[in-house]
Amino acid sequence: MNELIQAIRGNAIAIGLFAIVTSAVIALTQVATRDAILHNKEAFQARALYEIVPRELDPDLLDHTLSINAPELGLDEDALMYQAIQNGQVRAVLMPVIAPDGYSGDIELLVGINADSSVAGVRVLSHKETPGLGDKIELSKSDWILDFTGAEKTVGRDDSWAVQKDGGRFDQFTGATITPRAIVGATARAIEFFRAHRDHLLTPVTNTTQPQTAGVTE
Repeated sequence: MNELIQAIRGNAIAIGLFAIVTSAVIALTQVATRDAILHNKEAFQARALYEIVPRELDPDLLDHTLSINAPELGLDEDALMYQAIQNGQVRAVLMPVIAPDGYSGDIELLVGINADSSVAGVRVLSHKETPGLGDKIELSKSDWILDFTGAEKTVGRDDSWAVQKDGGRFDQFTGATITPRAIVGATARAIEFFRAHRDHLLTPVTNTTQPQTAGVTE
C-alpha cells in the first residue's frame, strides 16, 4: 500500500512539474509573440505612413506626433497622429481611423489629409474581410484604395462621397459592397474631423508624442 501511495504521489508531482513547465513555456511564447506582433505592426504602419507621404517631404515624420482624443474616428483611446512638416509648416496630417462597419468587423485604416482638406492617401492596416472579395482593399491585392488619393469632399453633405451603388463616385467590388462602403464612410469622417480641428492639427508640435486635447491650442 505504501508503495502504491508513493507511486501515486510521485506521478502527481511529475504531472504538477510538467504543468508548471508547460505553463511557463506558453507564457514566455505569448510574450515573445506579442512583442513580435507589435514590432511587425509598427513597422507596417511606418511603411504605410511613407506610402502616403513621401519620405523626402518629411524624413522625421515618425517623430512629429501628437496624441489626440478622437472618438469620432472610432477610437476608444487617444490617437497618435503624425504631422508631415516641411519648412516649418504642416503639409499633411496622418491619422488612424477605425471603420466599425466592415463586413467582418473593424477595419483599421491610416488616413492622410492634406492641409487643404484633400486626401493625401488611405491605407488599410488591419482587417478580417473575406479573402478574394473584401481583401481587395489591400494595396497588394488591388489599386482600389488609390482612388482616394487627391480626392476632395464638399463641406457638409456630399452625395458623391459614396460608392457607385449608392450614387457616388467610388467603385465597389463585385459581390462586396459593404467593405468599400465602410472605408468611404470612414475616410469622410476623417476629413470632417480634420476640418473641425484644422487649426490645432496644422500647428506644428515642437516636442514628440505630447498628449493634447483636440480643439485646444497650446
